[in-house]
Amino acid sequence: MEAELVPRRDDSAVWPVVRRERVKFRIIKVGLALVVATAVGVVAVRLLGEDEDESERQGGTSPVSQGPIRFLFDDSYAPRARVDVKIENVGTRGYRYVDTQYAACFLRYFDSSGREFKIPPGTHCDIISPATIEPGEVRTLFTWRLNECVKDRWGCVKSRPLPPGTYTVRGSFRPMGGGMRARPEATVRIVAP
Repeated sequence: MEAELVPRRDDSAVWPVVRRERVKFRIIKVGLALVVATAVGVVAVRLLGEDEDESERQGGTSPVSQGPIRFLFDDSYAPRARVDVKIENVGTRGYRYVDTQYAACFLRYFDSSGREFKIPPGTHCDIISPATIEPGEVRTLFTWRLNECVKDRWGCVKSRPLPPGTYTVRGSFRPMGGGMRARPEATVRIVAP
């Protein structure tokens, strides 16, 4: 009994198809990962309660409400001072906030004319790490050099010091377990040396 010799099939034409399918599969995996990451970010922002209502978008027109979360600032600062932006929970329940250098992304900044501006720590906003501030606690959110971003390229590439004047910082913090948001507002005064 002799073995029958079967001519070997040339697989060289199959490999480009296999490679093409692998590339398609990788593209699909990356696309799916991006969709999931975007969905997670949207859910995190919703959980943090940082979506805005119309009165917040108008800049300078929403009512001042200290409530259970308060910003802690000194009475005044010199230009270019390093300021630790802190919040204090004087309420009776925990509130959510962002616990990374990106906490500045979820606050709003206005000059005395009502013009909204960005600050350098609030420009590259892609990592969200929710945390809770419990009653009686004080948390440092980030450090601000009293400057504004004038050129943002997914991160501040050019900033300038804020001139002496009065500035407003606003936040929105959702309580644990749901309910009305705390909407603290504070004034930051920069005085000439």
